[in-house]
Amino acid sequence: MGRLLDRGASMDEAVAELGNTIEAFNSVPIAIYAFLAGDTFAVAIDNALAAEGDRDTIGAMAGAVAGAYHGVEPIPEVWRRALENRACLEELGARLWQLKQSL
Repeated sequence: MGRLLDRGASMDEAVAELGNTIEAFNSVPIAIYAFLAGDTFAVAIDNALAAEGDRDTIGAMAGAVAGAYHGVEPIPEVWRRALENRACLEELGARLWQLKQSL
């Protein structure tokens, strides 16, 4: 993965080397690559979608890592408005953050 990142490999090149199927050994590395190859939340998601294959799993993992790294503010508002069960998910996120702060 480091070599791919160093040379700025495309998602197609990364998929050829890392894989993009449902198996964890294929989906986890490409999701991490999608995050690391982007500099914003939206680019990480775009990268994950460009990986094709198991897009929902890869996108969910890349989005989780990007969200943990960048926070909620960089997530495009249009994406947040369209989120199913948004209020519930935001409440869960706030409760997780409060729990983390209390440790």
